[in-house]
Amino acid sequence: CFPAGTQHMDGYTALCYARVRLASSDFERILRQQQVAEAIFYRVFTLHGLTKIPELFREFGSLVETDIGLGDIIPLVPLAATLANDPSCIDHYSIDRSAVTSYRVPSTGAAVLLPNSDAINKLIKAAFGP
Repeated sequence: CFPAGTQHMDGYTALCYARVRLASSDFERILRQQQVAEAIFYRVFTLHGLTKIPELFREFGSLVETDIGLGDIIPLVPLAATLANDPSCIDHYSIDRSAVTSYRVPSTGAAVLLPNSDAINKLIKAAFGP
């Protein structure tokens, strides 16, 4: 458990914080994952973080498969810096309890969440619509 307030975490601790399932829901975990991603984003835009973008991209590239190259990322740095300087420009979206229905699979007893298509489509439209 972490005390309230800002925490400085190494990568492993941040990963544990984002993934922990004990005493929380999938929805709380989604919010923690967003917090960690946002903290990493802001950390890159510190004075020294910008100089490390090529190094960070190489490290990132060893963890995921993508067709995005460093040459695709560099032109986006000014936009990202603008967003980092004005967090009100960043919206957050996530599926919450209103967008799902709890269901127990009869054959296995597994607890699952069934999507509420109308609510999810509304969320997608809000995030990607005009």
